[in-house]
Amino acid sequence: MNRPYVIMIFRILTGLLVSMQALATTITVVANPNPAVFGESFQLVFEADGEPDAKPNFKGLNRDFKILATRRANASFIDGSGTPTHAWHLTLQGRRIGLFTIPSIPFGKDRSPSSRITITPALKKLVADRYKQPIILEAETDRSETWVQAQVLYTVRLIQSIELKQLSISKVKTSDPDAIIEKLGAVTRSKKVIDGIPHLVTELRYAVFPQQSGELTFEPVTVQGRITARDSLTLLDRLTQQGRTRTIDSNSVSVHIKPRPDQTTASEWLPAHRLTLADSWSTDIKQLKIGDSLTRTITLRAEGATGTQLPDFEFPDVDGLKQYPDQALIQDKQAKQGLVGTKIFKVALIINKDGYFILPAITVAWWNTRTGKREITRLNEVLLETSGIGAAPANQDNPASAETPSSGPDREDVQVPTTDPSFKNNFWAWISLALATGWLATGLLFIKKHQRVQRRLTRPKSKPIANLQALEKVVLAKAKTDHAIQCKDALLRWGQARWPQLPNNSLPAIAAHCPDDLKQTLLALNASLYSPHTDQWEASQLADAFNRFMHLKTSLSSKNKQ
Repeated sequence: MNRPYVIMIFRILTGLLVSMQALATTITVVANPNPAVFGESFQLVFEADGEPDAKPNFKGLNRDFKILATRRANASFIDGSGTPTHAWHLTLQGRRIGLFTIPSIPFGKDRSPSSRITITPALKKLVADRYKQPIILEAETDRSETWVQAQVLYTVRLIQSIELKQLSISKVKTSDPDAIIEKLGAVTRSKKVIDGIPHLVTELRYAVFPQQSGELTFEPVTVQGRITARDSLTLLDRLTQQGRTRTIDSNSVSVHIKPRPDQTTASEWLPAHRLTLADSWSTDIKQLKIGDSLTRTITLRAEGATGTQLPDFEFPDVDGLKQYPDQALIQDKQAKQGLVGTKIFKVALIINKDGYFILPAITVAWWNTRTGKREITRLNEVLLETSGIGAAPANQDNPASAETPSSGPDREDVQVPTTDPSFKNNFWAWISLALATGWLATGLLFIKKHQRVQRRLTRPKSKPIANLQALEKVVLAKAKTDHAIQCKDALLRWGQARWPQLPNNSLPAIAAHCPDDLKQTLLALNASLYSPHTDQWEASQLADAFNRFMHLKTSLSSKNKQ
């Protein structure tokens, strides 16, 4: 091949390569701010001057950064050139302090250039001591060691001197995958002055029941929120914190979990702070008769244990008594000391004969987690005495009365019974009288109840309407106080009066019968009381929506009357 041809081919290939590079999409990447502060978010923007070959794959960022949010912007034209640009906005947060490389991100065949960013320690604020620690997140337990299946109280406390919006708190996780974790009540909020600076204290409490012995470790809880500029005192704070997403991690807490002691058996293992055992009766057990039926209620209550941990009872047969135990009722109540488990047993008894009956004692073995000792709680025996009317004895005062008189011409043959039949039937007569009295009392109670229902149905409706109007005024008054719990209580009373047919008197149940604006406000109030993942609730919105609902109801009533 001649040399001129080789040179010509080389020039053609070079031109094609240059033209292909000119047609390739150019992608730029910008981090703002750079350097970024550890614990605070920064923006990473990828911008392409044309449509890339494929969607971007941001997995390479996960090694050194947390991806909090990703958003793609619509195509736009710059300087009227007619060339569209495409942008991807990422909200990131550094995992560590130092200098890091933002790797090249593939967009199919196209790639972004790599760049660098510095993650610095938290900035020292130039304003007063108020901003040295504007947000504190701490976690603690009520004990450093306990026994397996015993209650551990875990508390997460958020202390803040600046306002956080879109606040969210991660779930509580432990090293024991089988641990039972129960949230105790709603989120509590209070105000506290620290070094002369007002702080908002948000507290969440959990009851945790470890199922494995060893070291129980609570993973750090993460709180994430967006910092607003309302509390900033200087322009510098506003520039560096306004609109930033802030993430705070709590400290890690560990509790040593001891195994079940050797002196206890698995069947009787019941760790608790305190245990009580009591019974009650549906009637006076000192005045019992044959045929009486009564109900015995036995309540087993344990502080620091769940109702499912409590044992069942057996009720042995007693001669002359019929016992019909009902299914046990299990309840868990939340208290200051944690969970309180209750198990309620109901036993129906029917007395079949006269005499004395002894119901055996009931004992419960349990482990006192406060003293570290095995204890026995006992419900003593119960003595029942019955008295009934049996058959009367034969007449032994006049033995001659049992003889048959002699016959004679002046005497008529008459057969005289040896005993009076009325004595034999006396017992059944009393039983019949008791049954008739019971039927009569039942009929009287039914008539009385029917009359009471009729009076309620025929009662004038002016008073309930007046009460409903009074409750509406209470709701509006409580909304002005901006107190969520008081607003909830007022709304529940109003909802019960407004819709008495509701099977479940709760804020979501009331919201289902309200217009959309009032419905959303009620659901937001309910979420602020029971969920830590929501914004702070605004009482003014409730007042406005409730007023609109009242006016709508009044106008509809006026139209109906016309």
